[in-house]
Amino acid sequence: PCGLSFAAFARALGAPGPLQGGLMTLIFGLGTLPALLGIGLGASRLSASHRRASDLIAGMLMIGMAAALLIDAF
Repeated sequence: PCGLSFAAFARALGAPGPLQGGLMTLIFGLGTLPALLGIGLGASRLSASHRRASDLIAGMLMIGMAAALLIDAF
């Protein structure tokens, strides 16, 4: 989960009861669903038209993140 999710969960934990907390989390999920679906569908269509380039960029990003984690570990 992202930072926004943690903030929503923390707020739900402070709700007066479990039903209110669950309702707050449900509303948060329903509120973020359209944006997440839009980003996912847009990225999927963009990736499909540029499959080879997006695979190469994704691989380079993963290698870069792994290198950054290794450097931070030492």
